[in-house]
Amino acid sequence: MREQRIPVVILTGGGSRRFGSNKAFAPYGTKRIIDHIISSAKEVTDTIVIVTKSPEQYQFSGVRTIEDFSEVSTPIVGIITAMQEIESQELIILSCDTLWYPDDLLQKLIAEPAEYGEALLVSHDGAVHPFPGRYNRSCLSYFQNAMEKRQFRILRIIEQMDYSSLSAEGWWMKNINNKEDLDEANHDRKNLLSKTI
Repeated sequence: MREQRIPVVILTGGGSRRFGSNKAFAPYGTKRIIDHIISSAKEVTDTIVIVTKSPEQYQFSGVRTIEDFSEVSTPIVGIITAMQEIESQELIILSCDTLWYPDDLLQKLIAEPAEYGEALLVSHDGAVHPFPGRYNRSCLSYFQNAMEKRQFRILRIIEQMDYSSLSAEGWWMKNINNKEDLDEANHDRKNLLSKTI
C-alpha cells in the first residue's frame, strides 16, 4: 500500500564533477540511475518531485520538477529549495549518488511514528547517511544557516539536529562518485544476477 502523505524528493542538482557528466542519466543495468530511483519512489508515494539545476532535462519523467534556487553545487541547495517550495511538513529525500533504494527501506522510513525528532536517517556499517532520509520542515533553518556560512558538509549540519536512525544493510548503499564506481556496481550486479539464474 502506498503512502500518499509524504512527498519524495529526488536531488539531482550536483555538479557531477568527478563523474564527468550527469550521473542521473548513467546506465545501471538496463535503465538509467534516475529511472531506478523514480521507480523506487513510485512504490511508496504518489507525490514525487525532482529538484535540479536543469528542469528541462527531466521533462521525460512525467513528475514535477523544481529548479534549484542557487547555482552552488551542494545537496544543501536542493534541500532548501524543496522545503521552501513543497507544501508538506515532512519530506523523504533521496539522492542520485545512490543507485537505487529498496522499497522496504523507504516503507520503513514512511511508517515510522512521527516522534523520531527532526530527521529520521539510515545507518549502515556504523555510519549515519543523509540519504535516504525523512526530514521535518523544522530542519530548514539548519540548512539555511549553513548556506549563509558556506558550510556545506551535510553530516556536520545533521549533527546539530535531533535525529533518529534506522539500521540498514545491503550493497545498494554504495555511492557513485566516478565512472569506476559505476563500472564496479554494474559488474557486481551482473555477478549477482548470474547467481540467481
